[in-house]
Amino acid sequence: MDIFLLKALAASLAFGLAVLNLLVMLQLYGQVRLFPWTPESLAWWHRRQGDVILILFIVIAYHCVKHGYIDPAAPGC
Repeated sequence: MDIFLLKALAASLAFGLAVLNLLVMLQLYGQVRLFPWTPESLAWWHRRQGDVILILFIVIAYHCVKHGYIDPAAPGC
């Protein structure tokens, strides 16, 4: 499988989790009512989900910096 596809999928997953994290935060602030859980469990979920998003972005960024390259001889550059 292509590494660019994996990075795009991981970034899309992180974005989706970030949107879900935003919805959880809005419920914690009382703006919406989407999830049936208690505020304590939503707050725990919000923190853990933020940790997962951060780890995903760090792994993607590390791979881009460490293994990324630009080929000056490639067409279109």
